Amino acid sequence: RRINGEIVFGGVDARHIIGDIKYAPITRRKEFGDYWAVDIQNIRIGNIIKNYGDGIPAMVDTGSTLIYLPKDVVSTVFKDIKGVRRDVLGQYLVPCKVANLPEITLTLNNNDFIITPQQYVITSGAMSISKDFCYTYIQESPSFVDAILGYGFLQQYVSVYDHENRRIGLARRAR
Repeated sequence: RRINGEIVFGGVDARHIIGDIKYAPITRRKEFGDYWAVDIQNIRIGNIIKNYGDGIPAMVDTGSTLIYLPKDVVSTVFKDIKGVRRDVLGQYLVPCKVANLPEITLTLNNNDFIITPQQYVITSGAMSISKDFCYTYIQESPSFVDAILGYGFLQQYVSVYDHENRRIGLARRAR
């Protein structure tokens, strides 16, 4: 399945969204002044909630493939998965049957954005290595940033970059 993108300047094409666009302000942290980044208030993995108080900055990055999350979050996602392993580069491989994997919910500006196992497990294409084990879009964050929301996240949402109001909007993408 191929997902095509589109850039619309000066507006939003409502044909591509389901529901309302939910906005989050750009983070006020100075070290992210040159990036499109928002603050994640909490991350829910199944029934476990990781609360981040004032939030952790997450770069919204169309140039990144993966979803980079804090190490403790990634550990929680995969801790109860039998057969989980990592390749030589540290990327996670999981059994391709996604029924046993938890949903991940990111809360931005009091709005929840869900990533299902069907969305974060790569079951086909170039990253598919066998019928039994699959790569995931989930990876531990590098040391210089708390979180990066790349293609693995953005393929589920239409993203709106509102420079004038210093905010990012997300809406569920119509299929």
